[in-house]
Amino acid sequence: MTLSTDQLKKLTNADSERSYIKGIVTFFDAEDSMIAILKTKPHIFSSEARETIFKIIVSLDDKRVKYSAETVGLELYGKGVDEEFIKILQAEPSPNLEYVLTSLSQLAKSRRVYLQLLESANQLLQTNQVSPTLFKLGEFVDSEMSERDGDLITYAEHRKRVEAREPKPKYSTGLKALDTNLWFEGGSLIVILAEPEVGKSVLLDQMAESFAGHDIQTKAMICPFEFSAENYVERKMSRDGSFDHEKLYVEDEAMELSQLKIKILQAVKQGVKFVGIDSQMSLTSFGHTGREEGMETKKFEMLSSLCIRHDLVIVLIAQQASGVAKKVYGTAKGNYLPKVIIHLAKEYDKESGDEKIKLVTLKNKISNVRIDMEVEIVSSTVKMRGVFQNKRDNSGRKKKNDDGGLPDLEAAPFEVIYEDDASNSASLPFIDTGA
Repeated sequence: MTLSTDQLKKLTNADSERSYIKGIVTFFDAEDSMIAILKTKPHIFSSEARETIFKIIVSLDDKRVKYSAETVGLELYGKGVDEEFIKILQAEPSPNLEYVLTSLSQLAKSRRVYLQLLESANQLLQTNQVSPTLFKLGEFVDSEMSERDGDLITYAEHRKRVEAREPKPKYSTGLKALDTNLWFEGGSLIVILAEPEVGKSVLLDQMAESFAGHDIQTKAMICPFEFSAENYVERKMSRDGSFDHEKLYVEDEAMELSQLKIKILQAVKQGVKFVGIDSQMSLTSFGHTGREEGMETKKFEMLSSLCIRHDLVIVLIAQQASGVAKKVYGTAKGNYLPKVIIHLAKEYDKESGDEKIKLVTLKNKISNVRIDMEVEIVSSTVKMRGVFQNKRDNSGRKKKNDDGGLPDLEAAPFEVIYEDDASNSASLPFIDTGA
């Protein structure tokens, strides 16, 4: 019994292997690519040429040289694998390296098992030595079952990757009063929880505009599912001078999860770094037939995965749980997966007679600072700004004058300081932390 070429071809997938290598050299500066290299064993490749190319990539990484197509090509000169490398460069790059690596690893294992079983069968036919053959086969199975070294990465290896990678950019939230203690970074799912008519859509829109600013090299997509795109534009036309109109995409139809995923992936290809979705309750899943909790969980799992894999900031306006004002509706994952949960609520000040908006972070895994501040919506710009009090004593807040203006500062126990309206005009879309 011999292994035929046709049988072996069934256990190889040259296209997937080429796509995988192309993905590594295409996304060489992504953390996913670095981790994929650590986890990949050269024997997953079904040809010596692809194994050689992968080893060259590893050697460049060890020398802290970026393993782009150009640098890999230079290293391959004279190795006799030019033809295979050209085929790799012609392949479509795989962006989901983890998934493809898992598939290729399983395929490589199946190939090894298949070859071992054929060898054992040949030995039984030729020598009829049952016990030694079965013993050898048992050892092989034990070895395959215990092979897990590729799944573990040491601290030293992780540290090497962290030292070599470029610092992550940190972006403005669009609300200057927040930026001191909170910023946005790629790979973050952000949730806004709020009472009705408090300004959650205003804040989401303000965040999107900061990513579509004139002086930042990013783009944004806003999904105003509670309005049509036309209605959204009509409401902004008189106050849309603070951002680049060509850098803000508006999507009002992709409310089904699979459709939304496609739209987000299309946006990523256009350079989008921010996706704002209004709101959780607008999203549906046609294929879901189970409990409602499962569907709500699926929403947060999908959005969190897209954030991490494509280095996105996704901000979702979520529904508050019934009877629990500061919990996400329908799923525990809605409270667990986001890096930041912002809560907006109206508060009535008995002393002054004013109604004010409080912004509180229920969760902040980016800077680990709890934020509790007052904000207001400026009617002329329809943007939020921070409201601060510079207290002079503890006598409390004085009511406004009869004409609605601020009280005389000399007589007031404190002065109310507002952010300059210009501070929310997307003039500070990027925070340079010096990292």
